[in-house]
Amino acid sequence: MGKAVLAFSPREEVEAYVARTQFTRFTEKTICDRAMFLKELEAIRERGYAVMNEEMAAHLVGVAAPVFNKEGYPRYAVSVAGLCFRPVEAFVAEVCDDVVQTAREISEFLATRAQWRTSRNRAIGKGNPPLTERRFAGGVPEKAGADSPRKAEPLGGVCGGTPEGQESVSCLISRTPL
Repeated sequence: MGKAVLAFSPREEVEAYVARTQFTRFTEKTICDRAMFLKELEAIRERGYAVMNEEMAAHLVGVAAPVFNKEGYPRYAVSVAGLCFRPVEAFVAEVCDDVVQTAREISEFLATRAQWRTSRNRAIGKGNPPLTERRFAGGVPEKAGADSPRKAEPLGGVCGGTPEGQESVSCLISRTPL
């Protein structure tokens, strides 16, 4: 998930990160060369998502896409990872569109929520909105209070805010074993 966020971060932040990071090899596929790492970040920017191909552990693969905050800064990421005993390209092809779309919808929600909060606060003074949630790509009930059950559906999730005004983003994703 870190590569997905870092790839879309300002160049100065990327360069500072690479300069101060001691790359540690976890597997034979871990990227430990700074030039190769920067090349990988460029490929991620071009694709729109990151792929983890056994870089942390054997057979552990994943796809991650950046989630942008209301200022358009890549602050979070959505990721689907799992053990895979088939070609990584098949895993990526199966999940990448859903991961990218989910990240895009969360980014749009955060931007919309920020605009809603700003407009609302201007209209009524200050304060925070009530707990609300919005369905996207499956997910949980449109409005779910503390006592409502939350059931994950295939590649679905929910975004919401807290009564205290702190942004809260959750993705509930379920799938069958690979």
